[in-house]
Amino acid sequence: MRRAAFTMAELLVAMALMGLISIALVNLYSMSVNTLRQGSGHLAMQQRVREAVRRVHPLLSTAIPPNASQEAIYAPPAGPAAPAVTWSTTEDLLGNTPVDPRAPSFRLYQLAFNAATSELVLSQLGPLPAPPARVVARNLNQVSFEHISLNTVRMVVQAQEQIRRAAGETTPSTYRSDTLLQIPYYTSQ
Repeated sequence: MRRAAFTMAELLVAMALMGLISIALVNLYSMSVNTLRQGSGHLAMQQRVREAVRRVHPLLSTAIPPNASQEAIYAPPAGPAAPAVTWSTTEDLLGNTPVDPRAPSFRLYQLAFNAATSELVLSQLGPLPAPPARVVARNLNQVSFEHISLNTVRMVVQAQEQIRRAAGETTPSTYRSDTLLQIPYYTSQ
């Protein structure tokens, strides 16, 4: 009586099919890991840029002119873009001094992009001693401000990161945000 068993040819065919399926699964896994790595790099870069814009908007929205003959945004002048913006406000953006609405004191602040450190820094200008500057955003490639109109500042933020591709090589990837920030004081005028 013969026992039911697989022949050698059947076993070799089954092993070859299993090998092909294993190779396909390894390739699929490798591609998904590379796609995840690329997506994570892009996402981190986008989050840095969006967070920078999210932090700057409330700072610039405090801009208010110190008197009727001056504007709230001192620099850059209308027209060319610059790596810094200067404005006046009654808010204490760097310290803990409460604002007295009956006797407001105006302060001059500047947001400046430092290309050497890739940081966007908020500092107070004017009377000494000024409180220490505060870093608003890090790991940025470019930041520029353009004073478009009385109540609008255009802010361009760009980040760049090396993204690792499937074959192991890295390529630079750039994300850029171009945002118009409105100054509420002038909107209500």
